[in-house]
Amino acid sequence: MVAYWLEAAAAKRPLRVLGDPRTVRDYVYVDDVVEVMARIHRIACASGAESLPDVLNIGSGVPTSLMDMLAAVVTTVGGVVSVEFAGGRPFDRSDVWLDVTKARRCVGWSARTPLELGVQRTWAHLTRQRLVNGPDGRNE
Repeated sequence: MVAYWLEAAAAKRPLRVLGDPRTVRDYVYVDDVVEVMARIHRIACASGAESLPDVLNIGSGVPTSLMDMLAAVVTTVGGVVSVEFAGGRPFDRSDVWLDVTKARRCVGWSARTPLELGVQRTWAHLTRQRLVNGPDGRNE
């Protein structure tokens, strides 16, 4: 959703919010996920996969509403952004965020990138890619 909203903002299209804007989700920056996956791999190689639990929740552990995410996106793009609110999907839940206690305890990891910084870094990457590849994603 973050990349979709940022891409829409870059293309001057409305940002579409599906469902109740108070809905909360767990967002984690991709570099944090890469970091924990590398850490899990090192532990598995050194101590064996059986030294790790079968399931680890990888997330920020922080509930963030769609409105808070929207505010972070609007602040990051630094301009007037059009927003469309649309109905939710029947399978959407109003609250989904992860308990990351086991990841912290078993592999010594927790997400380090704050929401706003992750959005800013994603925006910077997107704008660099648009400069290289053109606004439609093709290098012509």
